[in-house]
Formats: sequence, structure tokens, C-alpha cells
Amino acid sequence: MPPQQPLEPPTADQRLIWDIYFSAHVMPLIAECDELGVFTLIAETPLAASRAAERLGITVEWAEILLGALASVKLMRVQDGLFHITDATRCYLLPTSPYYAGFTLRRFAGRNIYERLKAAVDGARTTPPAKAAPVEADAGSSIYVVREWSEAELNVERVQTGVRTMHGLSFAAAVGMARSVDFSGVQRLLDVAGGAGGFSIALAQRYPELRCTVLELAAVCQLTQGYIARYGVETQVDTLALNMFFEPWPEGYDAVFFSCVLHDWDLEHRTELIQRAYAALPAGGRIFIHEMLLTDAGDGPLAPALYSLSMRIGTLGKQFTASELRTALESAGFGQVTVTNTFGDFSVVSGQKI
Repeated sequence: MPPQQPLEPPTADQRLIWDIYFSAHVMPLIAECDELGVFTLIAETPLAASRAAERLGITVEWAEILLGALASVKLMRVQDGLFHITDATRCYLLPTSPYYAGFTLRRFAGRNIYERLKAAVDGARTTPPAKAAPVEADAGSSIYVVREWSEAELNVERVQTGVRTMHGLSFAAAVGMARSVDFSGVQRLLDVAGGAGGFSIALAQRYPELRCTVLELAAVCQLTQGYIARYGVETQVDTLALNMFFEPWPEGYDAVFFSCVLHDWDLEHRTELIQRAYAALPAGGRIFIHEMLLTDAGDGPLAPALYSLSMRIGTLGKQFTASELRTALESAGFGQVTVTNTFGDFSVVSGQKI
């Protein structure tokens, strides 16, 4: 057998594969450092790794590894041998920040995503997604189920965890949305499945004349009222205990708002929610849909594309393109559809009842 020719190096840079390989370490890294108090410690005063190790009660080598890894993902920076937190860390990883997401990252860091993904894909081999058996979403997603429900079925700890988890990810986007979209013509807004009420709170702070109602399950409403009180908007924001699928929606609102609600559901159920919104609104009433949008080709950006994967693993849903939501609204009878980028990868798709 003649000797084989030596292989040439691959034409594509392998760093992409190494980045993907190690990406599984990022969320556990952040979660553990949050648990250790690394971010709070370095926020108090910049420290060398040796001094941080002493304060944290870990070895110097471990401190060097952890802080170096955090610097590689732009959560720390090094200057004159001292580690400093970055603005992203200050905004999202200090427990004193209103946008603190550390609890949320700790909640998801321990989940075996591969096993969940494999089970979801294996299920899709035999059951078309549109006819998939209803499944209960975990505490990081909607806590609704596609059937009748009773308060006895809702574990209090699970509800508390779910509400706190999603608030940690969504409140920054809520404040950004309230600043970016014009709600000046809205007098009464129904925030459907609004969770902790972050979007209503952000809108109330920016629009003193606006009145908002967070429509949620009764067990969630009790928690939502605590968030409303925390931000001092009790005179503008209230709650309504109601199941959005099985009970009539109230009238008297000139706007309906959904944030990351439609992406939980299959086509049948999200169509029903849009139709319910249309029926509840008066002529000229407006609908606002806040989601991470995919490009029209569906090939990104990265966070919306992976969000879509996450939704299909944990719920019946997916993320949408702007065109998909425009078609859904126009099919229900809405017109004057607009798309506004609001904060990061989030956008609001809005329409008016004709």
C-alpha cells in the first residue's frame, strides 16, 4: 500500500469549535461565582487574585482560574494586576441592582440541557409539534398548562421561583421597552400573563397617567403585588386573577400587552390569544407584542435563535420573525402593524384594531 500524503491543516479556524466546546462552562462559572460572592467582593474594591482568594476562602490558583475566566467573558477586567468588575457585571450580577440576574443563572446552570433537547427531538420524530401532547412548562417558563387548572395544582415554591427567575431576566428589557415605544395614547393597559409585573411597573414609572392591570393566575398575583409595592406604583398598577385561556377577558382596556407569552405556545394557542386580545379591545385599540425576533431568514441573531431552541425544549413554542407576527396580527384583524427595536435583541410588534 503506497504511503498516504500528509494531511493539510483544515481551512476553517478551529477556535469556533473550542469556543462551542467550552461554552457549556460559562453559565456554571457565573452561577458559582455569584454563589461565592465574587462579584460583590470585587465591586467593593478591585483586588489581586491572591487577595481575592484570601477573602473568598479559596486557593490562589482557583481564584486565578475563576477571575481569569470571568475576564474572558467580559465580566471582569484587569488593570495594574487588579481585577475590576465591568459595567455588565454592575448592571446584572450585583444583588443590589434592580436588574440582577444571578438568581436566574443559578436556576438554569444545573439543568441538563442536552438530555432535555434529546428527549424533545426524539419526541418530535413520532409526534408532529402541532399535535404534541400538552406538557407543563418548568418554573423558568410560563406556569400555565393547556388544560383546566386549580390553585391546588400550583406549588407555592415553584411559583415563587418561576416569577423571580423571569423577573431577573426581563426587568432590564422592560425598562428599555418603556423608553423606546410610544405609549402616550394609551390610558388603560392589560398586561396578559405579566408575571412579576415588570413591564407594567416600567410603563407606570414613565407614564404617570397610564393605568395597568397584570392579568395572571391567582397564585402569581399575590407575588406580583409585592413587586408593584416595591416600586411604589400601587395607584397605577393592579392585578387580576384570571386564566387567560379558560376565562373571559375584561373589557375597558384600550391596549393589550404580551411580553414573551406567545413564544410559549403552538400555533393554535397563540392564535387564540391574539384573537382574544382583538375581541377584548375597542375599535382603535392597540396590541403590543414584546419578543426577541429572528431575522426573516430565521438564521439569527444568536440569542433569539437559541431562545427559540430553548422554547421548543421546554414548552410548545418558538421565537418568531417580524413577518410571522405581522401576518398573525393582520389575520386577526389588526392593521397599522409596526416593528420597533427596544432593548438588545428585543422588539415590539404593535397593531391597531380596525
